[in-house]
Amino acid sequence: MINPRNIVRHLGIFTIALLVAGTLYPATPADSTGQLEDFENTIEENDSSADTVLIDFRDDEPSFFESLFADICYRMGRWFFRDALPEIMFGESWGELFTYDPLELWELRFASYPYATQGGLLTSDLSGKQHALQLRGYGFYHSRDLTGLGLRARFYPFPFGGVEYHRIHFTERLSDRLDHLTHSAFFVNVNRIRHERVMMAWGLGVTGVERRKFHFGPALNLSADIYPVKPVSLHWSYNIGGVNQSTVTETQLTVNLHYRRGEFGLGYQSFGADEVTIRGMTAGIGFYF
Repeated sequence: MINPRNIVRHLGIFTIALLVAGTLYPATPADSTGQLEDFENTIEENDSSADTVLIDFRDDEPSFFESLFADICYRMGRWFFRDALPEIMFGESWGELFTYDPLELWELRFASYPYATQGGLLTSDLSGKQHALQLRGYGFYHSRDLTGLGLRARFYPFPFGGVEYHRIHFTERLSDRLDHLTHSAFFVNVNRIRHERVMMAWGLGVTGVERRKFHFGPALNLSADIYPVKPVSLHWSYNIGGVNQSTVTETQLTVNLHYRRGEFGLGYQSFGADEVTIRGMTAGIGFYF
């Protein structure tokens, strides 16, 4: 088994590297137009265009080297996520990690907060709760001229799934004014993998962008919460939607430290509308109810 102290040290190094990488992106120029306007313009330009779709089916066949490169990437990725990752994080294979008696899946409960009992948020302790609510507020920093304030909420009425809401309000300082844009999303999720140390979910919902106008469309959500060792957890989420024929995405990766019902998290977040991307660092606090 891997020493828990090594896991914490590696997570700490990863977090520092993540935050340093976030500072390498160029700052928004103090111009009369900025990234927020470009973000909305990209969506509006595709309002009646069918040129941009979620999946691009090309008519031309890939070359031999393209096919070979894709096959190598696929095999390496499959080996890493199927074999290497569980051994690195937990010291055992996915099969050993998720070997359950079928009835145990129905007996899982929510702890009052992560690491309140054995495991993370989910527990096999039958005295646990049937539901859980998590609220998290955070700040977003891209540059001195582009910042944001966000809210994320997740409510689980039972361990098998729940609903999730994201909202972030951006403010950009331009040469002659302040510009604002809001990104929001709502999903109904299914907790496809339920384990005391790992919870993975996927869901369907709606994503929206509002500046001069409100634009919205259907979206898919994927997320994972990993609890390797107390008091650390790792959260990853990715959602992709189609808004006016544009592909709108949101990615978040956060390393959290838990203390009773509270948590403090540092991480990275990005938003994309086709070729326009807004990236930055995040820092926030959350609570479990």
